[in-house]
Amino acid sequence: MNPIMLSGSAVAWPLWMVLLVAGPAQAQLKLSDRLTLSGFGTVGVTATSTDDAYYAQPYRPDKVDRSGDAGLDSKLAVQANLRLTPSLVGVLQVIARHTAVDTFEPSPEWAFIRWDASEQLSLRVGRIGGPVFMNSDVRDVNYAQLTARPPFDVYGQVPVSHFDGADLVYRFELGDASVSASAWGGRSKAKVSDMSVQGAPAVDSEVTLDQLMGVNLALAMDNGLTLRAGTVHAQVSLGANEAAVPGAGLSPALASQLLEQLGARRQPITFSGVGAMYAHGPWQVNAEYTWLRSATQIADTTGWYVNAGYRWGAVTPFIGFSRIRVDDLNIDNPLAVYVAQTGVLGDAARLIQAYQDGSKVPQQTLTLGLRWDVVDKVALKVQWDRIFKPAQSFGVFRLKPSGDLSAVRDFYERSRHVDVMTLNLDFVF
Repeated sequence: MNPIMLSGSAVAWPLWMVLLVAGPAQAQLKLSDRLTLSGFGTVGVTATSTDDAYYAQPYRPDKVDRSGDAGLDSKLAVQANLRLTPSLVGVLQVIARHTAVDTFEPSPEWAFIRWDASEQLSLRVGRIGGPVFMNSDVRDVNYAQLTARPPFDVYGQVPVSHFDGADLVYRFELGDASVSASAWGGRSKAKVSDMSVQGAPAVDSEVTLDQLMGVNLALAMDNGLTLRAGTVHAQVSLGANEAAVPGAGLSPALASQLLEQLGARRQPITFSGVGAMYAHGPWQVNAEYTWLRSATQIADTTGWYVNAGYRWGAVTPFIGFSRIRVDDLNIDNPLAVYVAQTGVLGDAARLIQAYQDGSKVPQQTLTLGLRWDVVDKVALKVQWDRIFKPAQSFGVFRLKPSGDLSAVRDFYERSRHVDVMTLNLDFVF
C-alpha cells in the first residue's frame, strides 16, 4: 500500500484507516528503490493568563504560564522506511521532544517490521504506536491535526504512547465502505512525572502496562465519514516513590501500607473509546468519547471532544469543545481521622488526602483557532483555549512548588477560568 502524502492545504482523508498499516503521515524523500526518509515537526510557543500554576500535559513537567514556554508542542521527528522484500518493510521513527524527566532528547517511538501477507492482511512486530485513540497514529504529527494539539481532556487520560509487541490488521470491503479490524498486544513502559501531590516538586515515576490486549474496528465510507471503536485491557503497575512517604517515626508496616495505597502492582485497567471523523469538501469534523476504568488509585474518568473546521482556500478556522469528568477516585484514606492532627500519622493522612485531591481533574475547554497553510507542507496555527476549572479540581494545571499550602487549597477550592494562547508552526518533510 502506498504511503499517505500530505500536500496543499488539506490532509488526505481518511487518514486513520491507512495509518494502521502505513505508519504516521508525512511527505517522503526517496533515497533509493528500497529506502525513504521523512519527518515532521513543530516549532511553537504557548502562554496562559495566569502565573498561579503551570499549564501542562498530564504526566509531564511542562512549565507554561503567563511568561510563555516553547516546550509544550515543539518537536522534531525523522522516520526511515526500508523495504526489505516486496512484502516486508522496516520502519524506524525517532522523535525529539520534551520528556517526563524534563529534558528534550530523541527517543524511538516506532521501530517495527511489517509483513504484508496479502492486500487485506498485515502483521507488525516491534515498537508500535498504541492505537487507543482515533488519531493515535498521527497524534504526534501536529500538521495532520486540525487543532494545535489533540485535546488533553481526552488524550491526557493515557500516559503511554507506544507499546512493544505486535498487531494484526485485516481490511475488507463492505458495500461502499472499507472496514479495518485489528487486534494487538504486548507490553508498555513509560517514564512519567508524578504530580499527584500539588504544590510539591514533581517526582519521576514509572508506569508499566503488562498483558496489553486490544481490539479496534474502523469503518470508512465513501461520503467522507469514518467511524471507529476500540478497547484495551492491561495489568498496570505504578512505582510509588518511597521519598514521597513521610518517614520520620513512621513504622515500617504503615509505610508499607502507604506505598501499597499510593502505588499499584499488576492491577487491571481498561480504556475504551468510540470516535467519528467527517471530511467532505471544505468541512472537517472530529469527535471522540472515551472512558477509563481502573482497579487502582488511578481515577475512573470519562472524556469527550468535538472539533469542527471549514476551509476557505488556504485558511481553516475551527472551533472545539471538550470535557473530562472524574467518575470514581478509586482510593480511600484509611487515616482520614488524623488529617487535622500533627505528627507522623497526620503527615501520612494528609499525604493520602493530597493524592486524592490531585486526582480530581474535571474541567471543560472551549477552543477557537485558525489554521493557515502557508506553503506546501507548512501550516501556521493560532489557537485560543478557555479552560473552565470547577471548584474542588486542579484540572490540567500543576501548582508551582512554593510550600504555601494555603495557595494550593485556594486554587483547588475556587472555580477558575484560564486562557491559553498557542502559536505553532507545523511542517512535514
